[in-house]
Amino acid sequence: MIAGCASSLVHPKPVAGSNPVILTWRPGTPGIGQTSLTTAAKLMYQATEPFRAQHKGIDIHFDYAGGWNGGDLTSWTSAFTSGTAPDVAEIWANPWVFPEKGFLLDLAPFIRKDNLDMTVWPSGALDYVHVLSARGPQNGGLYYLPAYLNTLAVAVNKGVVSGHGLGFPAPDWTYANWTRLAEALTQRTSSGHVSPRAGMLLMWTQIPPPFLLHAFGGGYVDPTNDLRSGLTGSGTLDFFNWVIPLIKAGVVASGNPWVQNLGSGYCATELYQSAFLVEAVHQFSGLDWDFYLMPVGAAGRFSAGYIDVVGVSAATKQPELAYEFAKWLTWDPVFSAAMMRLSLRSPMRKDQWAQWAHVVQSIAPPLAGKNLQAFTDVATGDQGSVWSGRVFRYDNTGVASILANWWSKMLYRGQDVTTALKQAAQQVDALESIGASGKASKASS
Repeated sequence: MIAGCASSLVHPKPVAGSNPVILTWRPGTPGIGQTSLTTAAKLMYQATEPFRAQHKGIDIHFDYAGGWNGGDLTSWTSAFTSGTAPDVAEIWANPWVFPEKGFLLDLAPFIRKDNLDMTVWPSGALDYVHVLSARGPQNGGLYYLPAYLNTLAVAVNKGVVSGHGLGFPAPDWTYANWTRLAEALTQRTSSGHVSPRAGMLLMWTQIPPPFLLHAFGGGYVDPTNDLRSGLTGSGTLDFFNWVIPLIKAGVVASGNPWVQNLGSGYCATELYQSAFLVEAVHQFSGLDWDFYLMPVGAAGRFSAGYIDVVGVSAATKQPELAYEFAKWLTWDPVFSAAMMRLSLRSPMRKDQWAQWAHVVQSIAPPLAGKNLQAFTDVATGDQGSVWSGRVFRYDNTGVASILANWWSKMLYRGQDVTTALKQAAQQVDALESIGASGKASKASS
Protein backbone atom coordinates (compact mmCIF):
# COMPACT_ATOMS: atom_id res chain seq x y z
CA MET A 1 0.00 0.00 0.00
CA ILE A 2 1.07 3.56 -0.54
CA ALA A 3 2.28 5.22 2.62
CA GLY A 4 0.91 8.58 3.58
CA CYS A 5 -1.73 10.85 2.15
CA ALA A 6 -1.74 14.29 0.61
CA SER A 7 -4.12 17.12 -0.07
CA SER A 8 -7.04 16.64 -2.41
CA LEU A 9 -5.13 17.26 -5.61
CA VAL A 10 -1.54 16.61 -6.56
CA HIS A 11 -0.59 18.40 -9.79
CA PRO A 12 2.34 17.08 -11.83
CA LYS A 13 4.22 19.51 -14.03
CA PRO A 14 1.73 20.91 -16.58
CA VAL A 15 2.12 20.43 -20.31
CA ALA A 16 3.66 23.19 -22.35
CA GLY A 17 1.39 25.90 -23.62
CA SER A 18 -1.27 27.97 -21.99
CA ASN A 19 -4.54 26.78 -20.53
CA PRO A 20 -4.32 23.03 -21.19
CA VAL A 21 -7.52 20.98 -20.94
CA ILE A 22 -7.39 19.26 -17.55
CA LEU A 23 -8.66 15.75 -16.83
CA THR A 24 -8.74 14.73 -13.19
CA TRP A 25 -8.07 11.09 -12.42
CA ARG A 26 -8.31 9.07 -9.23
CA PRO A 27 -6.27 5.92 -9.88
CA GLY A 28 -6.36 2.73 -7.90
CA THR A 29 -3.54 1.67 -5.60
CA PRO A 30 -0.54 1.12 -7.89
CA GLY A 31 0.91 -1.52 -5.57
CA ILE A 32 4.53 -0.40 -5.66
CA GLY A 33 5.42 -0.98 -2.05
CA GLN A 34 5.98 1.63 0.63
CA THR A 35 6.50 4.37 -1.92
CA SER A 36 5.78 7.95 -0.99
CA LEU A 37 2.70 9.53 -2.48
CA THR A 38 4.81 12.07 -4.38
CA THR A 39 7.01 9.39 -5.95
CA ALA A 40 4.01 7.23 -6.81
CA ALA A 41 2.31 10.21 -8.46
CA LYS A 42 5.41 10.90 -10.54
CA LEU A 43 5.64 7.29 -11.73
CA MET A 44 1.94 7.08 -12.53
CA TYR A 45 2.04 10.41 -14.35
CA GLN A 46 4.95 9.19 -16.46
CA ALA A 47 2.90 6.12 -17.36
CA THR A 48 0.24 8.37 -18.94
CA GLU A 49 2.73 10.00 -21.31
CA PRO A 50 1.57 8.02 -24.38
CA PHE A 51 -2.02 9.19 -23.88
CA ARG A 52 -0.94 12.78 -23.42
CA ALA A 53 1.19 12.51 -26.55
CA GLN A 54 -1.85 11.33 -28.52
CA HIS A 55 -4.01 14.16 -27.17
CA LYS A 56 -2.02 17.38 -27.43
CA GLY A 57 -3.14 20.20 -25.20
CA ILE A 58 -4.48 18.07 -22.37
CA ASP A 59 -2.99 17.32 -18.98
CA ILE A 60 -3.77 14.77 -16.26
CA HIS A 61 -4.20 15.91 -12.65
CA PHE A 62 -4.37 13.34 -9.88
CA ASP A 63 -7.17 13.36 -7.32
CA TYR A 64 -6.10 11.88 -4.00
CA ALA A 65 -9.13 12.74 -1.88
CA GLY A 66 -9.29 9.87 0.57
CA GLY A 67 -5.81 8.69 -0.42
CA TRP A 68 -5.59 5.78 -2.84
CA ASN A 69 -8.66 4.17 -1.33
CA GLY A 70 -11.02 3.32 -4.17
CA GLY A 71 -13.65 2.23 -1.65
CA ASP A 72 -13.88 5.40 0.43
CA LEU A 73 -17.59 5.92 -0.09
CA THR A 74 -17.77 8.98 2.17
CA SER A 75 -15.21 10.98 0.20
CA TRP A 76 -16.73 9.80 -3.05
CA THR A 77 -20.24 10.87 -2.11
CA SER A 78 -18.98 14.23 -0.93
CA ALA A 79 -17.06 14.79 -4.16
CA PHE A 80 -19.96 13.88 -6.41
CA THR A 81 -22.53 15.92 -4.53
CA SER A 82 -20.24 18.97 -4.38
CA GLY A 83 -19.29 18.79 -8.05
CA THR A 84 -15.62 18.05 -7.36
CA ALA A 85 -15.58 14.41 -8.43
CA PRO A 86 -12.71 13.35 -10.69
CA ASP A 87 -13.46 12.97 -14.39
CA VAL A 88 -12.19 9.39 -14.40
CA ALA A 89 -11.84 7.09 -11.40
CA GLU A 90 -10.82 3.56 -10.54
CA ILE A 91 -13.03 1.90 -7.91
CA TRP A 92 -12.45 -1.39 -6.14
CA ALA A 93 -14.93 -1.53 -3.24
CA ASN A 94 -18.71 -1.12 -3.20
CA PRO A 95 -18.74 -0.49 -6.97
CA TRP A 96 -22.48 -1.16 -7.24
CA VAL A 97 -23.25 1.98 -5.22
CA PHE A 98 -22.02 4.53 -7.74
CA PRO A 99 -24.24 3.59 -10.71
CA GLU A 100 -27.35 3.38 -8.54
CA LYS A 101 -26.69 6.86 -7.12
CA GLY A 102 -26.40 8.31 -10.63
CA PHE A 103 -22.78 9.33 -10.12
CA LEU A 104 -21.48 7.81 -13.35
CA LEU A 105 -21.78 8.47 -17.06
CA ASP A 106 -23.35 5.77 -19.23
CA LEU A 107 -20.52 4.66 -21.50
CA ALA A 108 -22.64 2.43 -23.74
CA PRO A 109 -23.21 5.10 -26.45
CA PHE A 110 -19.46 5.74 -26.70
CA ILE A 111 -18.73 2.02 -26.86
CA ARG A 112 -21.27 1.51 -29.63
CA LYS A 113 -19.86 4.46 -31.58
CA ASP A 114 -16.36 2.99 -31.16
CA ASN A 115 -17.52 -0.53 -32.01
CA LEU A 116 -15.24 -1.51 -29.13
CA ASP A 117 -14.24 -5.16 -29.10
CA MET A 118 -14.96 -6.18 -25.52
CA THR A 119 -14.23 -9.85 -26.18
CA VAL A 120 -10.59 -9.06 -25.35
CA TRP A 121 -11.66 -9.18 -21.69
CA PRO A 122 -12.49 -12.42 -19.80
CA SER A 123 -16.21 -13.15 -20.03
CA GLY A 124 -16.49 -13.48 -16.23
CA ALA A 125 -15.11 -9.99 -15.69
CA LEU A 126 -17.35 -8.52 -18.37
CA ASP A 127 -20.38 -10.25 -16.83
CA TYR A 128 -19.54 -8.59 -13.52
CA VAL A 129 -19.36 -5.16 -15.17
CA HIS A 130 -22.84 -5.75 -16.59
CA VAL A 131 -24.11 -6.86 -13.17
CA LEU A 132 -22.83 -3.62 -11.63
CA SER A 133 -24.16 -1.52 -14.46
CA ALA A 134 -27.65 -2.96 -14.04
CA ARG A 135 -27.87 -0.77 -10.92
CA GLY A 136 -27.65 2.37 -13.05
CA PRO A 137 -30.57 4.54 -14.19
CA GLN A 138 -30.27 3.68 -17.88
CA ASN A 139 -31.63 0.28 -18.89
CA GLY A 140 -28.91 -1.47 -20.87
CA GLY A 141 -26.32 1.10 -19.81
CA LEU A 142 -22.67 0.32 -19.14
CA TYR A 143 -21.19 2.43 -16.37
CA TYR A 144 -17.81 0.75 -15.94
CA LEU A 145 -14.90 -0.66 -17.88
CA PRO A 146 -12.84 -3.39 -16.17
CA ALA A 147 -9.43 -2.08 -15.12
CA TYR A 148 -7.34 -5.12 -14.22
CA LEU A 149 -7.81 -8.69 -13.11
CA ASN A 150 -6.49 -10.14 -9.87
CA THR A 151 -7.01 -13.89 -9.93
CA LEU A 152 -5.99 -16.89 -7.83
CA ALA A 153 -3.87 -19.99 -8.02
CA VAL A 154 -2.92 -22.54 -5.36
CA ALA A 155 0.53 -22.09 -3.82
CA VAL A 156 1.95 -25.39 -2.55
CA ASN A 157 4.88 -26.02 -0.20
CA LYS A 158 6.42 -28.81 -2.24
CA GLY A 159 8.97 -29.57 0.45
CA VAL A 160 6.26 -30.46 2.95
CA VAL A 161 4.40 -32.52 0.35
CA SER A 162 7.56 -34.43 -0.58
CA GLY A 163 8.38 -34.96 3.08
CA HIS A 164 5.08 -36.81 3.46
CA GLY A 165 5.71 -38.92 0.37
CA LEU A 166 2.71 -37.42 -1.42
CA GLY A 167 2.21 -36.51 -5.06
CA PHE A 168 1.79 -32.97 -6.35
CA PRO A 169 -1.52 -31.68 -7.73
CA ALA A 170 -2.34 -32.93 -11.24
CA PRO A 171 -3.77 -30.55 -13.87
CA ASP A 172 -7.21 -32.17 -13.50
CA TRP A 173 -7.24 -32.36 -9.71
CA THR A 174 -10.51 -31.80 -7.87
CA TYR A 175 -11.63 -30.36 -4.53
CA ALA A 176 -11.80 -33.94 -3.27
CA ASN A 177 -8.12 -34.39 -4.21
CA TRP A 178 -7.22 -31.13 -2.50
CA THR A 179 -9.14 -32.20 0.61
CA ARG A 180 -7.24 -35.49 0.86
CA LEU A 181 -3.91 -33.71 0.37
CA ALA A 182 -4.76 -31.06 2.97
CA GLU A 183 -5.87 -33.67 5.52
CA ALA A 184 -2.57 -35.48 5.11
CA LEU A 185 -0.56 -32.26 5.54
CA THR A 186 -2.44 -30.92 8.57
CA GLN A 187 -0.37 -30.78 11.74
CA ARG A 188 -2.08 -30.49 15.13
CA THR A 189 -0.59 -29.47 18.46
CA SER A 190 -2.32 -32.40 20.13
CA SER A 191 -0.02 -34.68 18.16
CA GLY A 192 2.98 -33.29 19.97
CA HIS A 193 3.96 -30.70 17.39
CA VAL A 194 5.19 -27.31 18.52
CA SER A 195 2.77 -25.38 16.32
CA PRO A 196 -0.28 -26.25 14.24
CA ARG A 197 -0.30 -26.24 10.47
CA ALA A 198 -3.43 -26.18 8.34
CA GLY A 199 -3.32 -28.28 5.23
CA MET A 200 -5.27 -25.68 3.25
CA LEU A 201 -5.70 -21.92 3.55
CA LEU A 202 -8.71 -20.37 1.81
CA MET A 203 -8.77 -16.62 1.44
CA TRP A 204 -11.44 -14.47 3.03
CA THR A 205 -11.90 -11.99 5.86
CA GLN A 206 -15.66 -12.05 6.55
CA ILE A 207 -17.42 -14.80 4.57
CA PRO A 208 -16.19 -17.26 1.94
CA PRO A 209 -15.79 -15.65 -1.50
CA PRO A 210 -18.53 -16.33 -4.07
CA PHE A 211 -16.27 -18.08 -6.57
CA LEU A 212 -15.84 -20.99 -4.13
CA LEU A 213 -19.59 -21.46 -3.90
CA HIS A 214 -19.83 -21.10 -7.67
CA ALA A 215 -17.34 -23.94 -8.18
CA PHE A 216 -19.67 -26.17 -6.16
CA GLY A 217 -22.65 -25.06 -8.25
CA GLY A 218 -24.01 -22.60 -5.67
CA GLY A 219 -23.95 -18.92 -4.87
CA TYR A 220 -25.12 -16.22 -2.50
CA VAL A 221 -27.38 -14.65 -5.14
CA ASP A 222 -30.03 -16.57 -7.07
CA PRO A 223 -28.69 -16.53 -10.67
CA THR A 224 -32.20 -15.98 -12.05
CA ASN A 225 -33.38 -13.32 -9.58
CA ASP A 226 -31.13 -10.78 -7.82
CA LEU A 227 -33.90 -10.08 -5.29
CA ARG A 228 -33.51 -13.57 -3.85
CA SER A 229 -30.66 -15.54 -2.34
CA GLY A 230 -29.22 -18.78 -3.60
CA LEU A 231 -28.52 -20.00 -0.08
CA THR A 232 -30.84 -23.00 -0.15
CA GLY A 233 -29.56 -24.34 -3.47
CA SER A 234 -27.89 -27.75 -3.44
CA GLY A 235 -24.51 -26.39 -4.56
CA THR A 236 -24.46 -23.83 -1.74
CA LEU A 237 -25.36 -26.50 0.80
CA ASP A 238 -22.64 -28.76 -0.62
CA PHE A 239 -20.02 -26.06 -0.21
CA PHE A 240 -20.83 -25.23 3.41
CA ASN A 241 -21.17 -28.90 4.32
CA TRP A 242 -17.70 -29.39 2.82
CA VAL A 243 -15.83 -26.45 4.32
CA ILE A 244 -17.22 -26.17 7.86
CA PRO A 245 -16.19 -29.66 9.09
CA LEU A 246 -12.72 -29.07 7.63
CA ILE A 247 -12.36 -25.77 9.47
CA LYS A 248 -13.49 -27.33 12.74
CA ALA A 249 -11.00 -30.16 12.22
CA GLY A 250 -8.14 -27.70 11.70
CA VAL A 251 -7.61 -28.81 8.10
CA VAL A 252 -8.75 -25.49 6.61
CA ALA A 253 -7.81 -22.01 7.80
CA SER A 254 -8.75 -18.62 6.38
CA GLY A 255 -6.59 -15.56 5.93
CA ASN A 256 -5.05 -13.09 3.51
CA PRO A 257 -2.10 -13.57 1.15
CA TRP A 258 -0.18 -10.52 2.38
CA VAL A 259 0.33 -12.30 5.71
CA GLN A 260 3.06 -14.90 6.15
CA ASN A 261 1.14 -18.13 5.75
CA LEU A 262 2.91 -20.69 3.57
CA GLY A 263 6.30 -19.16 4.36
CA SER A 264 5.78 -19.26 8.12
CA GLY A 265 4.53 -22.84 8.18
CA TYR A 266 1.00 -21.76 9.11
CA CYS A 267 -0.34 -23.74 6.15
CA ALA A 268 0.95 -26.18 3.53
CA THR A 269 -1.23 -25.05 0.60
CA GLU A 270 -2.99 -21.74 0.11
CA LEU A 271 -4.91 -19.59 -2.32
CA TYR A 272 -2.65 -16.86 -3.66
CA GLN A 273 -3.40 -13.73 -5.69
CA SER A 274 -1.68 -12.65 -8.88
CA ALA A 275 -1.58 -9.12 -7.42
CA PHE A 276 0.83 -10.16 -4.65
CA LEU A 277 3.71 -11.74 -6.53
CA VAL A 278 6.17 -9.18 -5.17
CA GLU A 279 5.22 -10.35 -1.69
CA ALA A 280 5.56 -14.00 -2.73
CA VAL A 281 9.25 -13.49 -3.45
CA HIS A 282 9.81 -12.57 0.20
CA GLN A 283 7.22 -14.80 1.84
CA PHE A 284 8.35 -18.01 0.13
CA SER A 285 12.09 -17.38 0.34
CA GLY A 286 13.92 -20.57 1.24
CA LEU A 287 10.98 -22.85 0.41
CA ASP A 288 10.61 -25.41 -2.34
CA TRP A 289 7.25 -24.23 -3.70
CA ASP A 290 5.20 -23.61 -6.83
CA PHE A 291 1.79 -22.52 -8.12
CA TYR A 292 -0.88 -24.95 -9.32
CA LEU A 293 -4.20 -24.53 -11.10
CA MET A 294 -7.36 -24.14 -9.06
CA PRO A 295 -9.05 -27.53 -8.58
CA VAL A 296 -12.14 -28.60 -10.47
CA GLY A 297 -15.46 -28.40 -8.63
CA ALA A 298 -18.86 -29.87 -9.37
CA ALA A 299 -19.63 -26.93 -11.69
CA GLY A 300 -16.16 -26.74 -13.26
CA ARG A 301 -12.89 -24.94 -12.63
CA PHE A 302 -13.32 -21.38 -11.39
CA SER A 303 -10.93 -18.86 -9.91
CA ALA A 304 -11.69 -15.54 -8.28
CA GLY A 305 -12.00 -12.58 -10.60
CA TYR A 306 -11.21 -9.67 -8.30
CA ILE A 307 -11.32 -6.60 -10.51
CA ASP A 308 -11.08 -2.87 -10.21
CA VAL A 309 -13.43 -0.94 -12.47
CA VAL A 310 -13.06 2.47 -14.12
CA GLY A 311 -15.94 4.90 -14.42
CA VAL A 312 -16.47 8.43 -15.74
CA SER A 313 -18.20 11.08 -13.66
CA ALA A 314 -21.68 11.99 -14.86
CA ALA A 315 -20.72 15.61 -14.15
CA THR A 316 -17.58 15.67 -16.31
CA LYS A 317 -17.30 18.66 -18.64
CA GLN A 318 -15.26 16.56 -21.08
CA PRO A 319 -17.31 13.38 -21.58
CA GLU A 320 -15.76 12.24 -24.86
CA LEU A 321 -12.20 12.91 -23.71
CA ALA A 322 -12.88 11.31 -20.32
CA TYR A 323 -14.24 8.23 -22.07
CA GLU A 324 -11.15 8.09 -24.28
CA PHE A 325 -8.93 8.18 -21.20
CA ALA A 326 -11.00 5.52 -19.41
CA LYS A 327 -10.77 3.33 -22.52
CA TRP A 328 -7.02 3.90 -22.73
CA LEU A 329 -6.58 2.89 -19.08
CA THR A 330 -8.54 -0.33 -19.51
CA TRP A 331 -8.79 -1.49 -23.12
CA ASP A 332 -5.59 -0.16 -24.68
CA PRO A 333 -2.67 -2.50 -23.85
CA VAL A 334 -0.13 0.32 -23.37
CA PHE A 335 -1.06 1.39 -19.83
CA SER A 336 -1.53 -2.21 -18.70
CA ALA A 337 1.96 -3.04 -19.96
CA ALA A 338 3.38 -0.07 -18.07
CA MET A 339 1.72 -1.25 -14.85
CA MET A 340 3.20 -4.72 -15.32
CA ARG A 341 6.67 -3.19 -15.33
CA LEU A 342 5.87 -0.78 -12.52
CA SER A 343 4.32 -3.18 -10.01
CA LEU A 344 3.89 -6.60 -11.71
CA ARG A 345 0.17 -5.80 -11.84
CA SER A 346 -1.69 -8.48 -13.76
CA PRO A 347 -3.65 -7.35 -16.85
CA MET A 348 -7.28 -7.52 -17.88
CA ARG A 349 -6.92 -8.29 -21.58
CA LYS A 350 -6.66 -12.00 -22.29
CA ASP A 351 -3.97 -11.43 -24.92
CA GLN A 352 -1.61 -9.80 -22.40
CA TRP A 353 -1.28 -12.61 -19.86
CA ALA A 354 1.64 -14.29 -21.64
CA GLN A 355 3.40 -10.90 -21.68
CA TRP A 356 2.66 -10.51 -17.96
CA ALA A 357 4.23 -13.87 -17.14
CA HIS A 358 7.36 -12.92 -19.11
CA VAL A 359 7.63 -9.52 -17.40
CA VAL A 360 7.16 -11.04 -13.94
CA GLN A 361 9.88 -13.62 -14.46
CA SER A 362 12.22 -11.04 -16.00
CA ILE A 363 11.84 -8.47 -13.22
CA ALA A 364 11.62 -10.92 -10.32
CA PRO A 365 14.20 -13.68 -10.94
CA PRO A 366 13.06 -15.77 -7.92
CA LEU A 367 9.81 -16.31 -9.86
CA ALA A 368 11.59 -17.57 -12.96
CA GLY A 369 10.52 -21.13 -13.62
CA LYS A 370 7.45 -20.87 -11.41
CA ASN A 371 4.18 -22.08 -12.90
CA LEU A 372 2.55 -18.73 -13.67
CA GLN A 373 0.29 -20.55 -16.13
CA ALA A 374 -1.76 -21.47 -13.08
CA PHE A 375 -2.88 -17.82 -13.21
CA THR A 376 -2.81 -17.19 -16.95
CA ASP A 377 -4.78 -20.26 -18.03
CA VAL A 378 -7.86 -19.39 -16.00
CA ALA A 379 -7.65 -15.70 -16.94
CA THR A 380 -7.58 -16.50 -20.66
CA GLY A 381 -10.20 -19.24 -20.38
CA ASP A 382 -7.84 -22.00 -21.48
CA GLN A 383 -8.28 -23.89 -18.20
CA GLY A 384 -11.49 -22.77 -16.52
CA SER A 385 -12.86 -19.29 -15.91
CA VAL A 386 -12.69 -16.36 -13.55
CA TRP A 387 -15.76 -15.51 -11.49
CA SER A 388 -16.45 -12.17 -9.85
CA GLY A 389 -19.87 -12.98 -8.47
CA ARG A 390 -23.25 -11.29 -8.44
CA VAL A 391 -24.68 -8.58 -6.21
CA PHE A 392 -28.11 -8.18 -4.67
CA ARG A 393 -30.30 -5.51 -6.17
CA TYR A 394 -30.98 -3.28 -3.17
CA ASP A 395 -28.88 -3.88 -0.06
CA ASN A 396 -25.74 -5.84 -0.75
CA THR A 397 -24.08 -4.40 2.37
CA GLY A 398 -26.99 -5.38 4.64
CA VAL A 399 -27.02 -8.86 3.14
CA ALA A 400 -23.32 -9.24 3.91
CA SER A 401 -24.04 -8.56 7.59
CA ILE A 402 -26.79 -11.19 7.63
CA LEU A 403 -24.51 -13.74 5.98
CA ALA A 404 -21.65 -13.01 8.38
CA ASN A 405 -23.98 -13.54 11.35
CA TRP A 406 -25.19 -16.93 10.12
CA TRP A 407 -21.67 -17.96 9.09
CA SER A 408 -20.58 -17.35 12.68
CA LYS A 409 -23.48 -19.41 14.02
CA MET A 410 -22.66 -22.35 11.75
CA LEU A 411 -18.95 -22.19 12.46
CA TYR A 412 -18.81 -21.42 16.17
CA ARG A 413 -22.22 -22.21 17.66
CA GLY A 414 -22.91 -25.56 16.06
CA GLN A 415 -25.91 -24.36 14.05
CA ASP A 416 -27.06 -26.97 11.53
CA VAL A 417 -26.03 -25.89 8.02
CA THR A 418 -29.33 -26.59 6.31
CA THR A 419 -31.37 -24.83 8.99
CA ALA A 420 -28.99 -21.86 9.18
CA LEU A 421 -28.97 -21.28 5.42
CA LYS A 422 -32.74 -21.57 5.24
CA GLN A 423 -33.21 -18.93 7.95
CA ALA A 424 -30.51 -16.72 6.43
CA ALA A 425 -32.29 -16.96 3.07
CA GLN A 426 -35.55 -15.83 4.66
CA GLN A 427 -33.85 -12.77 6.17
CA VAL A 428 -32.04 -11.89 2.95
CA ASP A 429 -35.18 -12.21 0.84
CA ALA A 430 -37.13 -10.10 3.32
CA LEU A 431 -34.47 -7.39 3.26
CA GLU A 432 -34.50 -7.27 -0.54
CA SER A 433 -38.30 -7.18 -0.51
CA ILE A 434 -38.16 -4.09 1.70
CA GLY A 435 -35.84 -2.48 -0.82
CA ALA A 436 -38.18 -3.27 -3.67
CA SER A 437 -41.17 -1.90 -1.77
CA GLY A 438 -39.27 1.30 -0.96
CA LYS A 439 -38.36 1.87 -4.57
CA ALA A 440 -41.95 1.25 -5.65
CA SER A 441 -43.20 3.78 -3.09
CA LYS A 442 -40.76 6.43 -4.33
CA ALA A 443 -41.78 5.80 -7.93
CA SER A 444 -45.48 6.27 -7.13
CA SER A 445 -45.02 9.43 -5.03
